[in-house]
Amino acid sequence: MARVIRMKFRRWQTLSKGRTLVLDIVNIAQKMPIAPLMREFDLERIGQLRAQFRPRISWTVLFLKAYGIVSERNPILRQVYTPLPFPHIYTHPKNVALVTITRGVDGESRLYFARFHRPEERSLVQLQEQYEEFRRAPIDQLRQFKRQDLLSSMPWFVRKAVWFLLTHVWPSKRAANIGTYGLSLSGFRGNLGTFHLGPNTTTLGYELFPRKGRNRVILTFDHRILDGKPVSDILTDLQRAFANEIAQELEALVARANQNNDTKP
Repeated sequence: MARVIRMKFRRWQTLSKGRTLVLDIVNIAQKMPIAPLMREFDLERIGQLRAQFRPRISWTVLFLKAYGIVSERNPILRQVYTPLPFPHIYTHPKNVALVTITRGVDGESRLYFARFHRPEERSLVQLQEQYEEFRRAPIDQLRQFKRQDLLSSMPWFVRKAVWFLLTHVWPSKRAANIGTYGLSLSGFRGNLGTFHLGPNTTTLGYELFPRKGRNRVILTFDHRILDGKPVSDILTDLQRAFANEIAQELEALVARANQNNDTKP
């Protein structure tokens, strides 16, 4: 049975830290000329391999690494538009993924944003362990989340100054703090979104529970950096990463697990 978070009814409420953080990010995204492109992926083979390995690798981690591989060989995905001191494009030297994670805090379902540095260089098992830590560890033990709460508790003019420096003046720190690309659920329990509001040049949306191996993927992109044709090519490259690198790593995990089972007395 689904868990329902109940909140005490009040006519007037101040914004919580979670709502304040989302509001700040939405304000950034609304100033970006974003557009979405959707494609249905056939990931039946990936789903079969995933089901054979325990602990199971989540779809979030699979997309996290697959898109990291694509971003590594497509530097345009590590670019960001920066308006000051004059309009220019900055290319970050490494991938930093920003993954949306929902946590229950003080009776509220709150969004946090977990950073994964160079996910393409880490194994699926390592990424899954880090992902589970972000999902389950106490908030006060997660430095990234504590810093987000701290920023959200500051006065609006302080937060506005911080976001302005990150998005307009200091692109290297922007990538390090809010990522070069974002990941978020676009479909859940039969519902499907059309695009994502996020602070990144690209935000990849995916379904948590694909049906019969079919996963509808939405890539929301900043039109100042990308156009439709390159985005279509990126989605094709993402399919290729699943068919090659991701499938091969899952096959190796399954083979190693089967070998270990065979050697047990």
